[in-house]
Amino acid sequence: MHWKQKEVLEYLSEVDQADLSEIYQNVSFYYYYNAHKHLGAIMTRLVRAGRVERIKSGHFKIKAKLPQGQQLEIFD
Repeated sequence: MHWKQKEVLEYLSEVDQADLSEIYQNVSFYYYYNAHKHLGAIMTRLVRAGRVERIKSGHFKIKAKLPQGQQLEIFD
């Protein structure tokens, strides 16, 4: 995992949900041009990896983890 992704995940773990502008304002890295596109690409990779949930377009929250030992199927 890239250090930028780790930093985004650390920020999202501190808040309930955030949009791209809030995330960009609270991370240490920056982009010279077209920041929302590049940050959106990072967020898309995190969503596909299953670490972040997309609430709606441009709004994200960290994905809740299931507790260990929780029954996932009806017939276990």
